[in-house]
Amino acid sequence: MKTPIKIFLILLTYSCTQKIDLPEIVPLTTPSTASLRGISAVSDSIIWVSGSQNTVLKSLDAGQSWTDVSIADSVKLDFRDIEAFNESTAIVMNAGFPGRIYKTKDGGAVWKLVYEDYREGIFLDAMDFWDENRGVAFSDPIDGKFVVIRTEDGGDSWMAIPDAIRPDAKEGEGGFAASGSVIKALPNGDAIIATTNGRIIQLSFKKESLDIVETPIKSDQPGSGIFSIDFFDDRNGIAVGGDYSMDSLAIENAANTNDGGSAWQLISGLSGYRSAVSYVPGRDGNMLFACGTSGVDYTVDGGETWVNISSDGYHAIDFGSTNNGWMSGAGGSVARIVLAEY
Repeated sequence: MKTPIKIFLILLTYSCTQKIDLPEIVPLTTPSTASLRGISAVSDSIIWVSGSQNTVLKSLDAGQSWTDVSIADSVKLDFRDIEAFNESTAIVMNAGFPGRIYKTKDGGAVWKLVYEDYREGIFLDAMDFWDENRGVAFSDPIDGKFVVIRTEDGGDSWMAIPDAIRPDAKEGEGGFAASGSVIKALPNGDAIIATTNGRIIQLSFKKESLDIVETPIKSDQPGSGIFSIDFFDDRNGIAVGGDYSMDSLAIENAANTNDGGSAWQLISGLSGYRSAVSYVPGRDGNMLFACGTSGVDYTVDGGETWVNISSDGYHAIDFGSTNNGWMSGAGGSVARIVLAEY
């Protein structure tokens, strides 16, 4: 952890060139005790979260109150990813067996099962959307190849990608379903997937091509690798991870790219294992937050230097606007990140 003097010097340096944002983390109360690993912030006021025990919650007042819209099912499901588009429409994904995706169009009163997969080895890890119609999701491999599915109708139906661009997996390789953020839909229509082996899969659906590249992120233990990725635009992105069994260890646990994911460079400064990372929209790619079970870090220079601002643990993170973000974690915990006006 950086010392208070170090933090002061970092902020003093930035004050000469840009507006300083002093983030505040505000814990919120929810009616749940579930492990919440899915989060989708639609705006400053509309937030959806999901997690274990079939749990889905939503707030329409910036987290001051929550409505339980959990899915009634005899099977115990762990919804580790959620994508919401407004106060009425959301999609949740079960990580585990069977592979299931549900969608609601009425705010959670009714959920429709839109995808179901009982194949041996299915384990959906994450999904992401380009817009309200086009989305992509992926699963741990079956028969040595990752499972990638797409939707063109807002998640009402899903189709497998062509076998020609279905990525091969190494022995034991998969994805970490820790925060629903190991896949990213890029603005140009491509998708980026990060694996437990510290590899990056670049999928171009327009060209029907794929590339797989190695990153320098440490992945030599079963609980280590890339746990989260995010991209500010088509070229500039970040990957974070570490070893969740040693969550205060900060060795080779983050890397960035400026060429769309073809080459990655190690960056340092995160305080430990991080399961989620997010750019703050509208901040020119300079401000990011990363969270994990050992705390929360943020940067105002694109990841060159990081400041630890909390030792409280969270699993997932998302920003609904330039000035407000949200994190979810164990025991039904949710917190709001409040930034100075920008």
